[in-house]
Amino acid sequence: MDGAAPTPVKVHVSLWQLLAAFALGVVLFGGGVLVGRLTGDETEATIGDLSATVPQGTDGGDASLAAADASEGGAADASEGGAADSEPQGITVEGLVAALATIDHQRLTFEHGTDQLTADGAAVAAEIAAVLVANPFIPVEVEIHTYTEATPGENHGLSVLQAEAVVSALAANGVDPARLTAVGLGGSSEQPEGIVELVRFASNDSGVDRLLGAVDFLAITFDGNGDLTDGNAVLGEVVDIMATNPSATLDLVGYAYLGDTDASHDRSHTVTDTVVELLGAGGLGRQRIDVVGLGDTPTQVEGTTDVELEVGSPAALTLALRAVDTSRIQFVPGTGDPTADGASALIEVATALELDPTQRIEISAHAYGAPTSAENHVLSHVQGDGVVEALADLGIDPARLEVESHGDPIAFRRGNRASYISFYPLD
Repeated sequence: MDGAAPTPVKVHVSLWQLLAAFALGVVLFGGGVLVGRLTGDETEATIGDLSATVPQGTDGGDASLAAADASEGGAADASEGGAADSEPQGITVEGLVAALATIDHQRLTFEHGTDQLTADGAAVAAEIAAVLVANPFIPVEVEIHTYTEATPGENHGLSVLQAEAVVSALAANGVDPARLTAVGLGGSSEQPEGIVELVRFASNDSGVDRLLGAVDFLAITFDGNGDLTDGNAVLGEVVDIMATNPSATLDLVGYAYLGDTDASHDRSHTVTDTVVELLGAGGLGRQRIDVVGLGDTPTQVEGTTDVELEVGSPAALTLALRAVDTSRIQFVPGTGDPTADGASALIEVATALELDPTQRIEISAHAYGAPTSAENHVLSHVQGDGVVEALADLGIDPARLEVESHGDPIAFRRGNRASYISFYPLD
């Protein structure tokens, strides 16, 4: 992306909410973190000069602490006590936003399908860190969407790891990790425009996965019966890739968007069956293909990773949510009813959400307690809905809450938990 115009940083700015959230931040984090609050109409920051810069060596961060604080559910350790008293005058949200807008953060890229920053990505992280060090105290949220994996659950898990990697890189370059939040947002929540049937490929082998990522799967099209109309050449490429990597397995994922969930799910299996048959005719054995039909599950098809930096809010709200030990949010086995400890944790979540009654929240639900993946997928829906019900009983408007249920993706497993619930502010 060298030479491309910088992508503007999207923020919501309101000074009174910045001050209000700071006051609550003193209580939540022991006076350690200046919590900025911003709402209002969405605007795109323009390139401008810093309101003020304060040169300093480091903000006291190190990579190991960043990794711990960036993990979901980790408590923010505000070790810089008395931030309000020591904050240099002239440091503003607007100034930080303007400075960050001069950096093309879309160059902050990763090796395909991993949380490993590319050389260019590491260089951009260092540029961003220099700006953050010069403009301390204001909370910053690293948001990552990734669309490189086959399934929504895999995309979500990878995006979390990538966001944590960026936070670690910023901390290694001197940024105080207490002001950083890692947020993985997975793939898009939108149905791909103009697509009725879609298949995608991935592999358990990272090298093969990279090769499959270059395949033009959008060229594979189907008729109204789910039979192939175009794409034989593309399927031939897939067969050739797998033939040169005989130990790799192929993940074949099908989607369909017919306007009816049950019909869409059936069609997604029809098109994957068609593709399996054609791959088999080309010489790829069925035992090497893992098939998933995801019906009208939202997906994104660009095969890219998008990085955004949110300054102030919703970063401030996310910092408050980080103070909650979300690992406590467990459920009566096989149900959406929180345990007593889970209900107690949800009271803390509701308290944090009251920081900004206008902010919408994603509830990301994963379940690992059922015997099969299909049952876990259903259970994650039930438990996500259970969280909504519990928060509504605590006074949170359910219209603010959006559930994303991911079943049991291995990439997002945390310890031996039967369930994993996390919360993300939405734009």
